[in-house]
Amino acid sequence: MKLSDDIQTLKGIGPKSAKLYANLSIFTLSDLITYYPRDYERYEAPRGFANAKPGELFAVYARVTSAPTLTFAGKYKLVSCTFVDVYGTYFTAKWFNQPYLKSTLKTGMAYVLRGKLSDKRYGNFLEQPQIFTKERYDELSKKLLPIYPLTKGLSRDALMKSEKAVLSHIYETFDDNDELGTTISRLPVEIEKKYKLLSYLRALEEIHFPSDEKSYIRARDRIVFEEFYCFFVDMRTLKSRMKGLENAYPTKLMNDTDELIKSLPYELTGAQAKTLSTIRHEMAGQGVVHRLIQGDVGSGKTIVAFLCMYEAALNGYQAALMAPTEVLAVQHFNALKKLLKGQGISLNISLLVGSLSAAEKRNAHERIKNHEVDIVIGTHALFQDDVEFARLGLVITDEQHRFGVNQRKKLGDKGGMPHTLYMSATPIPRSLAGVLYADMDVSIIDEKPTNRLEIKSCVVDTSYRPNAYAFIKRELKAGRQAYIICPLVEESELMSGENVVDYAARMKEIFGSETVGILHGRMSAEEKRKAMEDFATAKTKILVSTTVVEVGVDVANATVMLIEDAQRFGLAQLHQLRGRVGRGDAQSYCIFIDTKGDPEDNERLKVMNSSNDGFFIAAEDLRLRGPGDLFGVRQSGELEFKLADIYRDSEIMNRAAESANLVT
Repeated sequence: MKLSDDIQTLKGIGPKSAKLYANLSIFTLSDLITYYPRDYERYEAPRGFANAKPGELFAVYARVTSAPTLTFAGKYKLVSCTFVDVYGTYFTAKWFNQPYLKSTLKTGMAYVLRGKLSDKRYGNFLEQPQIFTKERYDELSKKLLPIYPLTKGLSRDALMKSEKAVLSHIYETFDDNDELGTTISRLPVEIEKKYKLLSYLRALEEIHFPSDEKSYIRARDRIVFEEFYCFFVDMRTLKSRMKGLENAYPTKLMNDTDELIKSLPYELTGAQAKTLSTIRHEMAGQGVVHRLIQGDVGSGKTIVAFLCMYEAALNGYQAALMAPTEVLAVQHFNALKKLLKGQGISLNISLLVGSLSAAEKRNAHERIKNHEVDIVIGTHALFQDDVEFARLGLVITDEQHRFGVNQRKKLGDKGGMPHTLYMSATPIPRSLAGVLYADMDVSIIDEKPTNRLEIKSCVVDTSYRPNAYAFIKRELKAGRQAYIICPLVEESELMSGENVVDYAARMKEIFGSETVGILHGRMSAEEKRKAMEDFATAKTKILVSTTVVEVGVDVANATVMLIEDAQRFGLAQLHQLRGRVGRGDAQSYCIFIDTKGDPEDNERLKVMNSSNDGFFIAAEDLRLRGPGDLFGVRQSGELEFKLADIYRDSEIMNRAAESANLVT
């Protein structure tokens, strides 16, 4: 058995189970063992009932004050029981469809109850709490129980059982005495020893089944170090390949490109014009272009990319733009088609995404291979083995941090050695960018188009929700649209926070079912496309979504974004989300709802009030969170790391970069 083997080689996983794992992008044993927990369930010390907040998961040590009652609520059996905690606060706990509790809970007995405080209109009560003896809870409080992103039909217990089976296989196959060396780890043993890191095998075991908090931290540091190290080694290899290469796709500066720039319905900003000029002259020079275009949300990177592709096509080459999602790829395709049609320009462009039918893909592949297509826009489907280009001279990857080094390299290899541009709206502090982007030239677009108004923001608590809904109603009445962002897809017993499914149902009650759309990562590609199309065409007025809208979704008519549980997100991610509004010429607004009210969170969120500058916000995020802040909400999708966070782990990143440069 090898780590590259199919997951079905594990006992108990057949074709049906394999499909569930495939929903999580787990296909091999290696995929499984590197499918790390998203968080850990911590059994925190019990506290007073009066100190809990609605929707919050907490534990309370309390005594039963009266015999429980059993009633019927529709088709459900409801057990209710009153308790008093150690501070003298009386409260009620309720359970649905657990009638046996009526005879289990005894007056005068004390238990630890763990659940969420309901915020229903008819009063607060502890909803569906777990029940523990004090001794059992004290035992659990010493442990960390992993929380994995799951899919319907696959339980946490089943996933943990599979993880244990793979770990057992690794122990049987590999010798931990040499700290695994380069057997299944790419980190040299001497570097492990230099920084006193755990062995890779021990780190894998502790990340999935931590002995305690300290062991978890050491395991995470070890895996994070290796993720950074491998990234820098791969980046250095890519840079060495590019250095000194002769330009295989030289271009001429085309007058038609200059004419298109002049005929645009707006004038390019100075930063856009400078970046475009630099790239055009580099493409016409002796070397191969390998450049990052970094710009804040809404700074106008996309038009620069379109103009570069147009110049390449005028010179007889093909150009490809790879986007991280189908929604964004379709948006780019439609935008470019509209631009070319509006200017009366005849170019053959094609869309290549995973949801196309087999016949549509075959047709696209044939046209690309025969150079019947000048510009291709797509997703990961662009670098599949059966896609052949005739003369690929320019490759652009949008939101480059969301593609792995090998993915970007694979697309570039299809053109021999084409010019490569990477675009990113992720605001990264310059101190970190200097390390992360040391392998490429960087252009920064730091000006906003003149017709863009600053987004007005506010940070509020949950009591402001009625005002927020009233404000959204006014914007909708004026013909505008709104986003509402929630951190969770569905209600979770293990994590507190607003979820898309329930929130959308509440919004339909307030605004009308036809008005509200829903979008989240568990939907199929077709469902996501339909949800975004309905919102983009104003068929739906409110889109309740997770952070899947963070990258690139552009609806100029959307003027309001309301973000629930804003304290759960990193500031850089909040800034990315806020950038989904303010895309048109109308005044736009962002409402951050802080459901926790923690002073440290308030200080962080105040940064969002004070600035719309992504680079300033990123720097403040780094300053306020600091390296080593392991338990906050991770930034979304930074580079290709599974655990590493460039903000939180900046000290480890710098050590890994130094180590990678020492390797020959």
